[in-house]
Amino acid sequence: MATKNYLLVAAIDFGTTYSGYAFSTREDFQKEPTKVYLKQWVDPAGSSMMYNKTSTCILFDESVNFSKFGFEAEAKYQDLIMDNEHKTWYFFRRFKMTLYDKQSSGDGWFIEDETGKQLPALVVFSESIKYLKDSLLEEAKKQQTDIRVGDIKWILTVPAIWSDPAKTFMRRAAVEAGIDTDILTIALESEAAALFVKHLSIDRQLDGKGGDLFRTFVPGSKYIVVDAGGGTIDITAHEVLNDGTVREIIKSNGGNWGGTSVDGEYLDFIKCFLDFFCIEKALP
Repeated sequence: MATKNYLLVAAIDFGTTYSGYAFSTREDFQKEPTKVYLKQWVDPAGSSMMYNKTSTCILFDESVNFSKFGFEAEAKYQDLIMDNEHKTWYFFRRFKMTLYDKQSSGDGWFIEDETGKQLPALVVFSESIKYLKDSLLEEAKKQQTDIRVGDIKWILTVPAIWSDPAKTFMRRAAVEAGIDTDILTIALESEAAALFVKHLSIDRQLDGKGGDLFRTFVPGSKYIVVDAGGGTIDITAHEVLNDGTVREIIKSNGGNWGGTSVDGEYLDFIKCFLDFFCIEKALP
């Protein structure tokens, strides 16, 4: 597997609030490791702005057939609500964190949609990954028309704090989505970020006269990468070795302290404040 000459390396970032993907050809990587292709997403319900990710939402019809993903799923579900036709559909949002407490390897568990209806978690996750995989292939074929799934080395990133059963589940979902396990690598999000930033070229002349050039990521340098996402925050620390490779000096770690947790705490504060205000107002 390691010696196969893949035409592309493709990475899917399956996030709590937003998801996306990127890919790079072997030739581009050899010339410039940071040169990657990112799909530009447009929110049909918002402005015409372009985004590097789309929202992590998926919509199924009343027969549990896949309908939409991302911004399109949000827009379609909003239309269904306006027409009062949404009650028999299944709309899932920010469901990634249901894996946070997963400690068993079984697949027979269900998750709830926005209205409390349940579907098998494997169906929800695999259909989401399948959409991202198919979208990536469509974009890749614009550059290499005869590209196939097997010509690509696939990377699926997960939080560093995921349990082994959660990582196994994500692999199973990717296989269900049509990505063979032999061409798939499950990578930690913080580790992937740490390896990427090592390739960034950041030079600065300290004296402004061409001397004392300051370079980052030289052999012996150490750096910390903090990945603050919607569901989790992951932290890792690396050291650059003499041969240019890196070694882990602090094991990847983190917790469920992401942006959605901050949102939840803020909403709880507002609720408590309003309750207190109402009580005070009711007192004689």
